[in-house]
Amino acid sequence: MNSNLKLLSAALLVAMLALAGCGGGSDPAPAPAPEPTDPPVTCGDGTVEQDGECVVDTSEADAKKRTAMAKALIAALGRDPGVADPITEITARTDEPTAPAISSLKKTADGVTALSGWEGAHYMASTGTGDDKFTGEVRAYSNKAAADRRPFATAYAPADANTKHYTFGTSAAGVLEVGDKVSGSGFPKEGTQTISEVVTFSGTYDEASGVYACTGTCTATARDGKVTALTGGWRFTPSASQTVPGVTSAYLQFGWWVRKDNDGDPVDAGTFARSTNTTDLPVVDATGSGFVGSASYNGVAAGKFAISDPARPAGDDSGHFTATAMLKADFDDDSTAGTLSGTINGFMLNDERRSPWIVSLEEQTIVGAGVERGTGVTASKTKWSLDGTNFGAAGGGWNAAFYENEDDGNNIPDSVIGEFDAMLGATHRLDGAFGAEQQ
Repeated sequence: MNSNLKLLSAALLVAMLALAGCGGGSDPAPAPAPEPTDPPVTCGDGTVEQDGECVVDTSEADAKKRTAMAKALIAALGRDPGVADPITEITARTDEPTAPAISSLKKTADGVTALSGWEGAHYMASTGTGDDKFTGEVRAYSNKAAADRRPFATAYAPADANTKHYTFGTSAAGVLEVGDKVSGSGFPKEGTQTISEVVTFSGTYDEASGVYACTGTCTATARDGKVTALTGGWRFTPSASQTVPGVTSAYLQFGWWVRKDNDGDPVDAGTFARSTNTTDLPVVDATGSGFVGSASYNGVAAGKFAISDPARPAGDDSGHFTATAMLKADFDDDSTAGTLSGTINGFMLNDERRSPWIVSLEEQTIVGAGVERGTGVTASKTKWSLDGTNFGAAGGGWNAAFYENEDDGNNIPDSVIGEFDAMLGATHRLDGAFGAEQQ
């Protein structure tokens, strides 16, 4: 082969290789297969898609339930049976004499968040069975202070100045009742134990440290780890300088209550505001008492609300609320006592949802007597704004009473508590109570 032919063959080979490298003369690589996808979820009547699954659609039933509950609470708030002490008893409605009362309400373990220093507690009890079962609930807030402590000998008088120990039996000088106050390392945890010899061991009585001793034949009975009875020659000698919890001082209290039937529907509901002891925490007659100047009171409020509007059923709702309370008193220095007004705002609905609601406690003249729950402000008009700006026509009323917590020498009441209700036509209602202290 001559040299020219060799060169032509080599050039042709290079061209063919170049075409092969560019894909010329060959099929393209196949495209990757698409990833398999789940078929779309198709839900039938009465169900909706949720997280890729069909679940029962309860939205319509839930809406009907909210409306029914709201209607029931609006009606319940309009019927006040005149409960004197809802903390211990919720009586039957006067127009239903066969419905049983609910008495001896007990404090529950449910935690209630304190509101600006006002301690919260929840109480509940049930009575009856079947269709005749009723349940009572109370939510209470108070400015109860921690109990003072007092010397052991002040709380429990000794037999005489020379006798340092106490015996057990019916309460008397030098004699202690067991109650639920006995605790000691030598007592049984369960059942009855008999001791026929002299023994001593450490322990406490009403939180005071000391020594227990059996000076002869003694028996001790316990149940669930608590001593319930001591008989025989038991003695308790408190250590020096021991103190015990004192008697809790009087305090102010406010809140709401509701009475429900066997289906859980409210049949009665209302509010309360009171002093637990008007002797130690007296109500102040603010009429002609020489108060001068103005005073601001800041505090909190709590109550029940219900909305059932046929024109806007999607907004139907009900439950309980908390809010802030601000009041201002302008006292006069002559025969009239001046005025009191206030605002309830910062609403929290059912512990979660905030609302721009405002309830205006319209200014009223302070009166000296004849007002329910003591001296205070006469029943007067309230105004309720749903958007925080536009107030509806006055609908509802409120009252209040002044209290003097301590002799602070400023000639102005320390606290004010009261109740209020507000309405917008027949579709919106709330009932509340408040407690506020001088700033």
